[in-house]
Amino acid sequence: MHRLLLDLTTAGYPRDFLLARLHGRRQRRSRRTGRMGEPLTDPWSTRQKELCWIYKTMDQKTRREFGLCFLYFELRRLLIALRRLAGQNREGLEQLEREPLLNRQLVRSLQGAATVVDAARRLDAALTEKNRPAPRLEQIFLEQGGRKMEEHLVNLFFCFSLSREHKAPLRHFFAQLIDLQNLLALLKAQRWELPEHPVLLPGGTYTPPQWQALLRPGQELKLRQTVKRFSGSAEFSAESVEHAVSGRILRSLHRQARSVPDPFLILYYLWAGYLQTRNLGLQHWGGEQLAAWERFG
Repeated sequence: MHRLLLDLTTAGYPRDFLLARLHGRRQRRSRRTGRMGEPLTDPWSTRQKELCWIYKTMDQKTRREFGLCFLYFELRRLLIALRRLAGQNREGLEQLEREPLLNRQLVRSLQGAATVVDAARRLDAALTEKNRPAPRLEQIFLEQGGRKMEEHLVNLFFCFSLSREHKAPLRHFFAQLIDLQNLLALLKAQRWELPEHPVLLPGGTYTPPQWQALLRPGQELKLRQTVKRFSGSAEFSAESVEHAVSGRILRSLHRQARSVPDPFLILYYLWAGYLQTRNLGLQHWGGEQLAAWERFG
């Protein structure tokens, strides 16, 4: 799955240089937070330019270390493009080549897709590895629809992230994201009383069977207690829980970045930028982005 990411041959800059620049940018961002009356342009476009700047500034070793973080954010842009393509709107595919973080060859291939089925087939080809079958995104889309295809692609990402050797901070960061995904899957299944079991991921605090047990009859109190343990709030809606858990992850990274800038400052800066941009996007488009990003928040 790493092959989906843009492969740069440029050397980049030393890690200390990157940390110094991020520290300065973080301080300037903090001073700007809360200002009123500033014109809003396109928050996601601005965010994408900043992600590209960070990725290109990193040296080769740091890119390899944090590559999956960038791919995690870029998957959201890819899925929005696929959703728009399903509505005969090719704008999302065209935007993939603006400040790209995905592999250029993949972007060109996807831009040649006439339908979502065609795009899924091309993604399958890009994800297929030697001695491994294709991920079957095309088949899942045809048999179960776009939402299941999205879930499968995201689950592929997390399974791949678990198969990689990460340093402890990155491993813990991905474990927190997996916990968040599992919590949201449980809450949506419980709210809508879905007949099928939600797809639950390993690698977090609990095993998939332990998560699944929280949906059994008579376990609602325990489910609420578990949600409160992760979110710190008695709120029980998926939207509220996501907001609370995301904020907890951010505050934890902030505390650690103060004492151990490398690597926590990088993780904090990436996650803070995502949450801030998401909030600006919701203000700017009046909730349009909430629907487009429903799977990830």
